[in-house]
Amino acid sequence: MFMEFKLVIFVSCAVLVLGAPNSKGKSLPNYITPCKASDPEFSKCALSHAKQAISTIMKGDPAYKVRNLDPFHLEKADLSPNKDLTLILTDVDFSGLTSIEIVDINIDLKKKHVSAKLHVKALTITGTYDVSGQILVLPIKGTGPIRIDFDDCSFDYSFDYDVVTKDDGNQYISNIRPSIQYTIANARYRLDNLFDGNKELGENINKVLNNNSKEVLNEFGLVVKEVINLVALHTVEAYLTTIPYNILFYWIVTEQNVFSFVQQTNRELQFYKNGLMSQLLSEMAYLIVTIAIRGHLRVPMLLGPPIINTDSKSTYGWIWVMSMAKVKMLRLLTLLLVTDAALVLGELKAKRLPSYILPCSRTDPNLSKCFLINGRKAISTVLKGDPAYKLRSFLPFHLEKADFSPNDNLRLILKDADLHGLDTIDLINVDVDLERRHVSFDLHSKLLTLLAKYTISGQILVVPISGSGFSKIEFSDSDLNFSYDYDLMTKSDGKRYVANVKPQVNCKINKAHYQFDNLFNGNKLLADNVNKILNDNYKEVLNDFEPIIKEVITLIGSEIVKAYITTVPYDDLFLS
Repeated sequence: MFMEFKLVIFVSCAVLVLGAPNSKGKSLPNYITPCKASDPEFSKCALSHAKQAISTIMKGDPAYKVRNLDPFHLEKADLSPNKDLTLILTDVDFSGLTSIEIVDINIDLKKKHVSAKLHVKALTITGTYDVSGQILVLPIKGTGPIRIDFDDCSFDYSFDYDVVTKDDGNQYISNIRPSIQYTIANARYRLDNLFDGNKELGENINKVLNNNSKEVLNEFGLVVKEVINLVALHTVEAYLTTIPYNILFYWIVTEQNVFSFVQQTNRELQFYKNGLMSQLLSEMAYLIVTIAIRGHLRVPMLLGPPIINTDSKSTYGWIWVMSMAKVKMLRLLTLLLVTDAALVLGELKAKRLPSYILPCSRTDPNLSKCFLINGRKAISTVLKGDPAYKLRSFLPFHLEKADFSPNDNLRLILKDADLHGLDTIDLINVDVDLERRHVSFDLHSKLLTLLAKYTISGQILVVPISGSGFSKIEFSDSDLNFSYDYDLMTKSDGKRYVANVKPQVNCKINKAHYQFDNLFNGNKLLADNVNKILNDNYKEVLNDFEPIIKEVITLIGSEIVKAYITTVPYDDLFLS
């Protein structure tokens, strides 16, 4: 699956159309359509072409030594997650990769970083297992056929890479450093012949595994991660490391588009107030593109005047191209420099509001109402995240770890926490005060559900409580207020931006329901009684658990403000 992502990557990286002359590396296969590096919708183009190519990639390609990837076969895999459990799979088939959907791709050539979001409806593992140890504190042992079905799987896959020059003189991607995060909504397990064929014990263990599928995923989810990494590595070696870098990422140079680039470059440089800096950058750009266009000549040439008119004189003069070999090297260097220049200039350019967020005029007497209307239109899109603004998805909102200890008598630690239900939030009111530099949002949520692994100790309502396991807390009919004060600062581009944001959150939760599994080391009687006490007195208990929601809303609000409000110029947020 990552393979396809890889393909994605690879396609996405597909910036070019022509192979390098005299290249000994492989060329792009005809089923992977390239994109132009200068395309402002570069990642979008890569995403589109990747979706078109996946089905062919999945079938394999002997010319690139890519095997058929659905099913993906493993002779043996040791997936023992810890010292308490040994799990070995043999003769394994991993099927369902053809149902993978590429949701998003983001490629940063300057940082040499590629990321992709993938989703697959269903994945199935079949094979032979050998297991011994314990799962969920239950003993398990056996050897036989296994089948695991994984539903609704989402993957965030990314990698950084280096570029090296090989003996053929071409550059290639190398030293790939991958990273993967995944979530699996549900899983179903079937292990035949457990406990040497004891049917009653085997059925009971299978039932426990499926009744606690999410907890068991901590052990078996590693299977998916391992396979995806193997598929990704197989595909990367087949394509990305065998095709020259200047074919994967190629800047198409023509006299027309190069001078168009120069003109655009000079427009971007206008924000520099320092005349020397603008002069220097202008001359560098003009020098690079002129060499790129005229590099095939072997006669002296006088470069024209700088595009930006300043009082200082041009510092360059005669350029002598000594040989065609040097010309070719210079042209390759030029392509890379022009590409880097385009990326750098893109970063220097201030962000604009995305199309789904409409600005309001600061002179509008109904400014707050305008923000309310536009905010209601944008909120559902904002919560889905936007890689262009480095904003993650909040559906659900994920926390790796959080220590919510409200007082000296209680300590609650949550790990691998997901807050669901943010898509039920309604924006009720907005108050914008430009004089006080203060913004306030009133929100209402029908239902927020927090799922997490917990560790708790201390007391609630003078009742002692301790335990560790899975927890589910539901907050119903919640009124929330997120507000912030801010300062204004002028950055190096001469524009004003919101800075030093100081957030504040208040909330009123009208109802809550608590469920903590495995309290008191699994003592069911004690656990049931304490859960009942918590729910019978949910209003009083909220004094201890309300800070959880306040903390989460603060984090979410701050991330959104940072993504948009602090990166888009103030005068674009509040039109004059």
